[in-house]
Amino acid sequence: MFNVPGLGQIVTIDNKHIRVGNTVFVLTGQHRGRRGQGVISGELAQGTSMSLANLFARFSGNMRLPDELSQITLNQLSFEATPTTGEFSFSGSSNNQWNVSFGSVALPTGDITVKVSREVNGNSSIMRAAIALTSNADVTVFDGFTFVGGSELAFNWNPLPKDGAEEPAPGNTWVVSGSLGAIILEADFQFDVAVAFTPKARTFTLEGRRTSEEPLVAFDGIGSLDARGITLEISRLHRGEAPAEGEVQINAQNPTTWSI
Repeated sequence: MFNVPGLGQIVTIDNKHIRVGNTVFVLTGQHRGRRGQGVISGELAQGTSMSLANLFARFSGNMRLPDELSQITLNQLSFEATPTTGEFSFSGSSNNQWNVSFGSVALPTGDITVKVSREVNGNSSIMRAAIALTSNADVTVFDGFTFVGGSELAFNWNPLPKDGAEEPAPGNTWVVSGSLGAIILEADFQFDVAVAFTPKARTFTLEGRRTSEEPLVAFDGIGSLDARGITLEISRLHRGEAPAEGEVQINAQNPTTWSI
């Protein structure tokens, strides 16, 4: 039996299975790592799964899983741990259909990969996480506005603020990057995605741009409407907060607002 900080006890059940915390894994190997320490590895048994929420609740320390990803379940998950140093890592994936919710809009995703790790350097340690997903179908936001499949998003746990950045809200230190393709009034747009944390809300900012010189909308015999860029802000309000002027809360039961 070994006890790994942040991971819990690793108990050998038999020569094929081990228990990590409260989860049983199939033992896949025991070997010497690059620095000579013993390394134990395992994976979920075929046909079993673990929700992303459970993975983070059990093994991620103080990381809080983004609400948008709480319904995802991993059908593949492996781990590697070095008991003498306390280092460990989990790698997982899911190829099932999941919807990542942004308020009233559910972005269909297929391929999802996850990595959670604890790195140790002397007497200090750091937790890291990376979640990448790819949308696999179009979704209509409203008439004339559609996000197209094939877009990619990445959620990365950033333990320290970047130079010049404001201190993130406690327990919510995720950096989101990636791009979403969209069709607005039959014109192609590409949105860069970022996230910011404030005392009032967690806000996703989508900066859209188009390169075409054609008008966005032409009115026969009258004129045209042009646009080179558009900015969307999707905010998930903290409990007790109300929408600001210009923000639209599409569903009164959902604490998410949109502004354009």
